[in-house]
Amino acid sequence: RNRMRKILSQYDSKVNALSHEADRRGAAAAPATQPGRDLLAVAEAQHLTTFVKLIKAAELEDRLSKPGAATIFAPSDPAFDALPKGTIETWLKPGNREQLRAFLLAHIIPDARVRSRDIAQRKTVNSAGGKELVIQQTIRRLSVNEVTIIRRDLEASNGVIHIINDVLVKPAI
Repeated sequence: RNRMRKILSQYDSKVNALSHEADRRGAAAAPATQPGRDLLAVAEAQHLTTFVKLIKAAELEDRLSKPGAATIFAPSDPAFDALPKGTIETWLKPGNREQLRAFLLAHIIPDARVRSRDIAQRKTVNSAGGKELVIQQTIRRLSVNEVTIIRRDLEASNGVIHIINDVLVKPAI
């Protein structure tokens, strides 16, 4: 467990360094909204492999591809790797779809395109799964439920994705 935390910490440091380097060079923090690139396509382009796989297994693709607006707090693949062994495999078994859906819906804010500048103005937001998410901002860190947002404001035609370094709710498995 400690080894995984060290790996996640190193991953976070590298991502933050790349983000700061992009800011220093004046590069855009996130690509402009692109017509036709919905949340699902952006998640796939960002290599959120496990997140996309679980979204498809839970049959939630429509939430990420339909017109409108949504905000996704998508755990990185290393965040999923840090879950207890067998968690993902258990979710993928027949009969566990509702449990998986509840977990994933806790990471989605429906009917709102909430960018990082907007998040900082809020104390809480409610997820599609009915979970209250607590927002915290310090000089160096923006977090949701004490989970650091490591990549912000990835724009899609129907919302925005923030990549996080852990899951927002611990799995009930």
